[in-house]
Amino acid sequence: MWTTRNRSGLVEQDENGVRTSYIPEKTGREIYRIYTFGGSTMENIEVPNEYTIASNLVKILSNSNLSSDYDFEIINFGSGAYTNTQEMIRLIYEYQRGFKDYGKPNLVVFLMELMIFFQVFTLRGQAFMMRMIELK
Repeated sequence: MWTTRNRSGLVEQDENGVRTSYIPEKTGREIYRIYTFGGSTMENIEVPNEYTIASNLVKILSNSNLSSDYDFEIINFGSGAYTNTQEMIRLIYEYQRGFKDYGKPNLVVFLMELMIFFQVFTLRGQAFMMRMIELK
């Protein structure tokens, strides 16, 4: 699977090249797992792990009212130069393997990069900066 590798010295990645994120303390509640996809903005190459978009999102969710029902976990598949095609290929790859490395997600979030936004905007006249898919 194609991913970018650590270029800044700030990025921590697991053995599959996936950016690691802040992991809140588990309380034993049901895990609500979110996969995030995107290009360099989601990867946050110039940002330490605890300040990435994915890490901030898991912190917000873990401190929300929803944390009384769930322990939140975010898997950050953001990778520099990723486009929608690579994101979908990676999601399908994880699905075909039964989500064996990271567990089945409850929600998948795609953060569209600015360049893709302009491509979609010019071609279709409208665009959404973020798409979410709930997996059941």
